[in-house]
Amino acid sequence: MKWVERCAQKPTEVVIRDATVHNREVAERLRQERELADAEARRARYQAVLDLHWQSMLDAQKEERAFRMVGGFLEGQPGDYDPVQRYEREGRR
Repeated sequence: MKWVERCAQKPTEVVIRDATVHNREVAERLRQERELADAEARRARYQAVLDLHWQSMLDAQKEERAFRMVGGFLEGQPGDYDPVQRYEREGRR
């Protein structure tokens, strides 16, 4: 209602120009918000790749610790007694 009252007092060209300026401001704000959202999504994708590689490295290290050098040979089977795993398990309690 108030907008109609304000527009009634202005010439049509002024009303159109004001609406256009307002639309440009809204479009610019939406563009900035979209750029921020895209940047955050890109950062999240990069972080996911880093997390995947980091977890892979931790898994490889855990697997490597499962093997023991016995008489010049690496030994270790799933389910074998492993003092390192026991230490890690008991150390976390």
